[in-house]
Order: sequence, then C-alpha cells, then structure tokens
Amino acid sequence: MKTWLILVRKEVRQHLWALAGLLLICMLAYLNLVAYSLTEAAPSAPLQALRAFLIVYMPLTALLLSGRLVVAEYSAGTQVFLEGLPLARVTMVTVKYLLGLVLLFLALALALTLAFSFSSVQPDLRQSTIIALRSAVYLWTIYSFFFLGGFLGRYRFPFYGLVGLGFLLLTYSTDVDLSRWGPFALVDNTLAFERSNLPWMALLWSAALLIVLTSAAYALALIREGSVAALTAQKMSYREKIAFTMVFMAFLTTFTYLDERKDPEPFELVLGSSAHDGYATATVLTAYESEETDHQMAQEWSRELAAMQRFLDLAWVPQVFIVERTDLDPDLFEQGQIQDASGVLARAHITHPDFRAGAFKAWLLRRVLLDASRQRLEEETYAWVLDGFSLYWLDERSQIDRGILMLRALWAVPQEDELEAALLGRWLSVREQLGQEVAAGLAYSGLAALRQRCGPEGVQDFLRRVLATPVPRDLRALWTAPAARPVRALQEACGLSLEELVQDWKALLAENRRQSGLLVESLPRLEMDLEVEAFSSLSRGLRHRITVTPRPAQALLLEVRYGRLQGLEVRKEPQKLHLQVVRYPDRAEDALPGTYTPGERVYAAAQLYVPLLRCNVVSGWRAWEVD
Repeated sequence: MKTWLILVRKEVRQHLWALAGLLLICMLAYLNLVAYSLTEAAPSAPLQALRAFLIVYMPLTALLLSGRLVVAEYSAGTQVFLEGLPLARVTMVTVKYLLGLVLLFLALALALTLAFSFSSVQPDLRQSTIIALRSAVYLWTIYSFFFLGGFLGRYRFPFYGLVGLGFLLLTYSTDVDLSRWGPFALVDNTLAFERSNLPWMALLWSAALLIVLTSAAYALALIREGSVAALTAQKMSYREKIAFTMVFMAFLTTFTYLDERKDPEPFELVLGSSAHDGYATATVLTAYESEETDHQMAQEWSRELAAMQRFLDLAWVPQVFIVERTDLDPDLFEQGQIQDASGVLARAHITHPDFRAGAFKAWLLRRVLLDASRQRLEEETYAWVLDGFSLYWLDERSQIDRGILMLRALWAVPQEDELEAALLGRWLSVREQLGQEVAAGLAYSGLAALRQRCGPEGVQDFLRRVLATPVPRDLRALWTAPAARPVRALQEACGLSLEELVQDWKALLAENRRQSGLLVESLPRLEMDLEVEAFSSLSRGLRHRITVTPRPAQALLLEVRYGRLQGLEVRKEPQKLHLQVVRYPDRAEDALPGTYTPGERVYAAAQLYVPLLRCNVVSGWRAWEVD
C-alpha cells in the first residue's frame, strides 16, 4: 500500500498543475454549455448540454490526459528511473490508469451535479442513476481507448485516424448504424429523457470493449519489460511518415471509391407528377394546375432531358424536380438545395402569364449539365461553351428565334474589335458585365459561327468533348483526364484554332450587323453608379444614378436589384437581392432603402426588360464598398 501512495504522490507532484489546468478548462467549457442551454426554454436543456459535453469535450480531455500521463512520461524516458526501482511494472501502469480515470470521473461528477441542479425538471433517483451509469461507462470506454493509444507513442495519431476512417467505411459501405451500438448508444438522444430502462446491450458491449482496450494497453506496457512502449515513444522517422501517408491515401481512396459506388438516393418529392424517358426523369408540381397538367409538363421535360443526353452522349443526367413558387417574379428562377440526395431542384413561377419558358429552359438545362459534371463546368475555361450550349440547344430544337439570339450578341459586342480570344478566358467578368442572358447570346453566336464552318456534326463533336466527360465522385477525379479544354476540343473536332474561330465569329456578327441596320443602335444601354451619403460617423446612405442611352421617348420602369455581400462573397444570385422599381427618367437619381456602415460591400445593378431581345439588359453587376 505504501508503494501505491508513493507512486500516486509522484504522479501528482509531476503533473499537478497540468492536470489541474486541464480539469479547470474542461469544466469552464461545460459551464459555457450550461449557460447557453439556460437561454433555451426546454426544461431538459442542461441535461442535453451534458450530452454535448460528453461527446465533444470529454474525449478531448481523455486524449490530453493520456498524453500527459503516458506519452510525456515515455517520450522523456522518466519511467526508466521507476523501472530501476523494486516496483512491479504493472503497479506503475495501474496507478497511471486509475489516476486519469479518477480525474475524469471527478469532472463527470461535477458536470452531473450542475446538470441536475440547473434542470427545471428534477430527475428522480432512478433517472439520475441511469444517466450517471450510462455516462460513466461511456467515459470509461473512451478513456481506455485513448489510454491504449498513449502506449502506441508516435503511432497513436495514425491509429486514431485509421479507427475513425474504419468507422466511416463501415457506416457507408454497410447498413450498420454505429449510433445504436456500444458506447455510442449510451450517449444518444435518449440520454436526457430515459427514465426507466437501462440499455443493457449497449452497456455490455461497452464493458466488453473497455476490457479489450484496457487489456491491450497493459499488454503494450508490459510486453518485453516495457521495451515496446519505450520504442514507440521515439520520434517517427521520415520513412514511417511516408508509409503512413501512403496507407491513409489508400484507405481514403478505398473509402471514396465505395462511396462513389454507393450512389445517393434520389431526392423524393412527395407530391407532384413524374415522367420517364429512358434514364431521364422529371417531376413537376404546380401550385394550382391539375395533376394531368403536371404530368404533361413532366413528360415534356423528360423528353427534353433524354434528347439532350443522347445529343451530348452523356453517361447520365440527374433527375429534375420543378416546383412552382408563386412568390417569385416570372423572370427569376431559383435552384433549391438538396442534402444527401441526388437531383436538381428548380423553383419558378411557371404558371404566371408573363413566365418566360424559354429562359427557364435554358437556365435549367445549364444547371443539369453542371450537376452532371460535378460542377467542373463551372470553371471559367468552360463557361462560355456551357452558357452558349443552352441557347444553341433551343435553336437546334426550333424552340427559340435565332434572330433574337443574334441581336443579343450584337448588343453585347457593339464594335467588331471588342471580340477577341482573350475575352473567352475571362468569361465570368463578361457575364457580370452583360448579364447572364446577353452573355449566353454572345456565346451562342460563337457556336453558330462554328456551325457555319464545321457543320452541325462538328459542333456536336466539339460539345461532347467539352461538356460530356464523365467525372468520378471520389479521389479518382484528381487524376482522371479532365474535360477537353475548348482550345484543344476545337482542334480535335474541327481542326480549328481559337483565333480562327474568333475570326469566323467576327465575320458572322459583321454580317448580322449589316442586316440589322440601325436596329441594334436603337436598343437601350444602361449605366448605374452609387453615391455614398454620410448621415453620421457610423451611418451611410446610398443613392443610385442611372443613365439610359439612347434617351427613351417615353418613361421606362427599371429594376434596381441590390444586396449586401457577406464575408468572402463576391456576387449574389438575383433572386437573393432586394428589388426597387424605378421610373425613368423621373427617379433616375434616388436613394436606396436602408442604411449602411463604413466597410460594408453592396452588390447591385439596374436592369430593363427589352422586348426585342426578350431578356433583361443590365448596367453591369458591380460591388461597391461603402466608405
């Protein structure tokens, strides 16, 4: 017994301030959770805070505790002195194990006391016992895991990482639900509410696991008189780092490959009508139309998707869900977010009398291709081809007036020398300056010029090389050959250089400019600037100044869309911006609603619907910084 007291005194003297500081930080973190939980109205909030404490902070505390008691001791070699004394090595290991466990149980006891004290609904003795027992067994198991890791020395973090990846692989490749097993089940959502039943199977599995982990830790500590633990405590060599890196890469590759093989379940729309055409599926849900009308729309969309898939020779197309949203303007479309499922969810006011069906179809087909390419076509290199294809496809299907598309291109490039190959390399800036629809019209004219030179078959080959390369959903995407860059695809499909295409492009625009006469010059162009007004040292107002050329013969209704940019944002989708309707020229200079503080950034543009173009023209999307 005296030997035990000596060892305990030695451990306390050596680690007192470190252990006390660790315990203090742990409890401060829990007090923060409790304080936050008290702001909620739920009576069991403090007990739910206890669950968060057990899941997040206690494993971290156990990791640091085992590192201090085991890793630091063996790394510094101070255990050699104890091994030279007439002490049983098992006694030294047991003292370390029990000291760490007692400290964790002390932290748990304080946390339980605070949780029961602050809970507005006091648990009875049985519920308190259940909560305490589940928490203690869970904590004991977690501590045993990290205690074992402490004796692995320099291999402990690779060990933790492989165990974590193994759990992920088991979860994603099988139907095993680890949250219902062993120590994980002990701290599930029922921890704060269970009043009568003990999870005996979870307790038994946890007990068995902690026995295995503790036995393994003792084996590492005692085998060959502790020499194995001493060797693993040395620093990792360069070769070992390379080896573990390769093992992790192999493990990650296997995991992501299996994840890719296990395709996410398709998004399910409870209501709505669906239609299929081959592998293409579309679902439509309107607000007020009949189910038969929804089904007809779904059939039209499934045929459209199937035809595009065949044209581009796509390996697959995502399922499309179209849901009517009556609070959207008829010219605004919104892509919904889908979590843990596949498909493209689009929202639009599709039954509005002024709904622009052609613009919506071009918008949605573009997003389908983005989803099919795993967003790779979002890169600026491919952007002009992607934008132009949606309109080229509608032209090929005779679903849009070709003359209108050429007018958009002429509006975008009023002078021939403004079109150059470098313009295609900064397409995102071009799109912001011209607006999505006008920029797409310009891109379409490039594909139309290519069609004149190479024929429809040549354009189809070019589009397939750029838009239809399959992209894996795992790490193979890092070394899989990317989609052909437009420059290379032009050469392979048509034997053209980009400069030669630009020359043909200019010639096509020049020919259409001669045919259109003065029509293009009569189309309105917008300019807008924002001026800052200082209301106080911390308050600013913004006034817009809009100019339309040529000056319209009658009053126009313009739209000013504006919104704040947050954090690292550089742009916003129009449907996420505020709207101000401006009567021009009466209110060409007017204040934007709201006040702003210095340093804020505002993203805005003025836009006007032009019937001859059947789209909006914009003043150019810009970000202004309030000074």
